[in-house]
Amino acid sequence: MCDCVRVENVCKRFGKLFTLDDISFSVSQGECFCIFGRSGSGKSVLIRILAGLEKPDSGRVAGIDTPPATLLHLGIPSTNLTVLEELWLYAVLYGIPSVERRSAIRKVLELVGLDARKSCKVSDLSDAQVAALDLARALLSPSNILLLDEPMLHLDKPTRTRVWEYLLSAKVRRKKIIIMASSNAEDAEMCDRVVLLHEGRTLAVGTPFELCSIVGQEALIVTPIGKPSKNVEKCKSAVVAKQQDGSFLVECVDKTKPLDVFTQVPAAISAVRIQPCSLDSVLEELIARNVRKQAVDSS
Repeated sequence: MCDCVRVENVCKRFGKLFTLDDISFSVSQGECFCIFGRSGSGKSVLIRILAGLEKPDSGRVAGIDTPPATLLHLGIPSTNLTVLEELWLYAVLYGIPSVERRSAIRKVLELVGLDARKSCKVSDLSDAQVAALDLARALLSPSNILLLDEPMLHLDKPTRTRVWEYLLSAKVRRKKIIIMASSNAEDAEMCDRVVLLHEGRTLAVGTPFELCSIVGQEALIVTPIGKPSKNVEKCKSAVVAKQQDGSFLVECVDKTKPLDVFTQVPAAISAVRIQPCSLDSVLEELIARNVRKQAVDSS
């Protein structure tokens, strides 16, 4: 059984552009790891390289010896089959013993909410149901490494909750290595560690707590009465990051004092609430820092 997946200096070009540029990280047995970034950041290409479906131009992936078919579904359903028939086909391909197939298939159908649609043709499923079937195929795999590309994208909240409970149980009880690509901060924050990806480059790697510490663990949302007479200025111990629906988002640092915040808002204040830091705000901040650095370097 593999106890670690290592991505070492992986680069991938399409034409003259780097889709992935010197990506490195490792994922240990019993760990849930997220590749988090916006659309176009290189997440899906990296998942395909991990699955052996794409070859890097340089660098390597170590620790994945299982054939790619057991790790990742390509999203090309057999439309002439029913949902049950297709999952049975994959169970055979995965090498699941015949005495275990029926119960294994029933479990994943219940997980993704397709148990009532098992007799339907795949061609009759909605887009959301096809996405759920893609996920069911992946979860059916007995491999100790699970690769998922935007697995929660079309799932409703109860289904997402069930799937997350299953994934967290699998990593703890069965010591599975789970690597997922996601643009959803809520999913990334459920993982043990996260790599932040932007335009094919690594911005940071760490636990959600460590990454949120980059910009502060929480922020204040300050809602003024009426329209402020002037823009908010930076204060010494808190930085106003942006405006949200007329409110001010103030990112707090260790020495932030309430008075520092309130005196900077050029209007009477109607409400103040605390907002925990999210990986979305961390990603935005690191992208902004990267843009500023590039501007300085080019000047």
